[in-house]
Amino acid sequence: MFSPKVLVVDDHPDGAEALGNLLQALGCDVKVAFSGEDALAMAPEFRPRLVILDIEMGGLNGLEIARRMRKQDWAQASVFASHSGSVHPKIADISRKAGFHYHVAKPAQLDTFRHLLDALEDPPESSA
Repeated sequence: MFSPKVLVVDDHPDGAEALGNLLQALGCDVKVAFSGEDALAMAPEFRPRLVILDIEMGGLNGLEIARRMRKQDWAQASVFASHSGSVHPKIADISRKAGFHYHVAKPAQLDTFRHLLDALEDPPESSA
């Protein structure tokens, strides 16, 4: 059974836990981090296949976290998805330019995450 490792990073614990629970229900092995520092500390050992980052967090934002993670060997095979409460098209453009494979606006639908998980077998090229 396909059970990808997914790291959810969001500074809003309720939203992060809810997304983590949804992904677990879809069969994922999930870890949740509530700060960029925590995400950077747990990712090298966990080695997630999919990293879902809130890009508008306080402290280290998702763009910076992704930049730091991509410098690590484990992240070369990972897919990065930005996650934002903003529906402004500029946010999706910023995400693409920063090298994210996907941008997901909050609140995302269940089918959106199913699509992300299905795409893990053949990730798209990032635009960065």
